[in-house]
Amino acid sequence: MKKLILFLLINISLLGFNYDNLLLKAQANIYPKLILLDKDIDKKLYNNTIIFTIVYHDSDYEKAKELEELIYKNYQEHLGSYKLKIQIKEFKDIKDNIKTTAIYILKGLDSQVRSIIKKAQKLHVITFSYELKYLKKGALISLHIEDETNIYFNNEINKLYKIKFLDIFYQVVRYYHD
Repeated sequence: MKKLILFLLINISLLGFNYDNLLLKAQANIYPKLILLDKDIDKKLYNNTIIFTIVYHDSDYEKAKELEELIYKNYQEHLGSYKLKIQIKEFKDIKDNIKTTAIYILKGLDSQVRSIIKKAQKLHVITFSYELKYLKKGALISLHIEDETNIYFNNEINKLYKIKFLDIFYQVVRYYHD
């Protein structure tokens, strides 16, 4: 059993996680727009710039870069009337006082994901997750493609984030229940 776990960890480290490209494209298109629905966005800007942080496992740098390119392709460094800056960082490089407006969490180990979520909650910034299951760990929003595309919102955990959204947001999301 120990050998199996070691084998899996080595493969994750060397090969990275698997991703659905269609899902990534949908998230790259929709997640930035949802940032604009935060009623307190002006308090989360840095020099009138939205800073969108993509957090990745050390083996997924190329996937994070691909996602960054997809977002820039969609938004050309502007989101609404704001400038858009994307920063990509490994889980281990995220500090408690990171300057960010929102965080996109790619796949990672449970401990890494929980650590990022706790930091985001303290900063009151939106967390988007690639994995729907990260909502159970405390992420705020995850887009999932089933028979249709659904945006899931973890309203219960939002008590810790304390984020207020424009009314339209509550009309387009599905509420996640653990």
